[in-house]
Amino acid sequence: LREEIDNGATRTSVWEMRDPMATYLAAIYLGDFERVEESGPNGEPIRYYFPPDLDAGKRKAFARVPEMMAFYADLLGAPYPFAVYGGIVVPAQLGYAMENQTMNLFGLDSANELTVAHELMHEWFGNNVSLSDWQDIWLNEGFAYYLPMMWVESLGVLDADDMALSQWRMLEDRDSVGPATVPQDELFGASVYVRGGLTLHALRKTVGDDAFREILREYYRRYAGGNATTADFIAVANEVSGQDLTGFFDAWLYQEELPPLPGN
Repeated sequence: LREEIDNGATRTSVWEMRDPMATYLAAIYLGDFERVEESGPNGEPIRYYFPPDLDAGKRKAFARVPEMMAFYADLLGAPYPFAVYGGIVVPAQLGYAMENQTMNLFGLDSANELTVAHELMHEWFGNNVSLSDWQDIWLNEGFAYYLPMMWVESLGVLDADDMALSQWRMLEDRDSVGPATVPQDELFGASVYVRGGLTLHALRKTVGDDAFREILREYYRRYAGGNATTADFIAVANEVSGQDLTGFFDAWLYQEELPPLPGN
């Protein structure tokens, strides 16, 4: 937010996006909102826009955002990638949330802590490292599905192995296709989100925590501020782990049959 001009009967707000941005991440929301401000772990301005009558429980969903930012920064070896952050809650049941760059969107039904963690993660993966083709959408959604699970795990609330196994069992009971081969009308379905996220968990269990963290860090370092493909991520994973993971990724990303979870 660069400037707010009082014109008397109207007000003009001037906004600027200084960083590269995929066009689908731009949006304008107009309405009666209360602005709440705080700071991130590195002093980043954070602005929330809430309906004036939003209940305290939904406001509380945003209370841990600075902690989330610090956790993701430590996990990826890179601070929050933009100059500002924020979120807007619209007074409607949307059925979804959206990772609009630096100002995430939430409906009344999606203003909860886990969804906030999901959309915030997109600022790293999806917004700052953007996909090259919609067929690679799992690189956005799988990452934003699994890395918040690691955030929850870090709180000592749930175990990532238990969460992954319950999600795997859910997929086992329904049709699933490789996240990198989904048809156009399933680009935002369970295969992309859940199986995409499980691919990362299976990778973590295969290469170990230290190598997994280094894969994430190197992939982000190499493609931050630009575009990446599934092949790019696989190449980084092979290089950093020192293993040939071609068969692993083929099974998880390209084959219809759901692979077993390592260790189960």
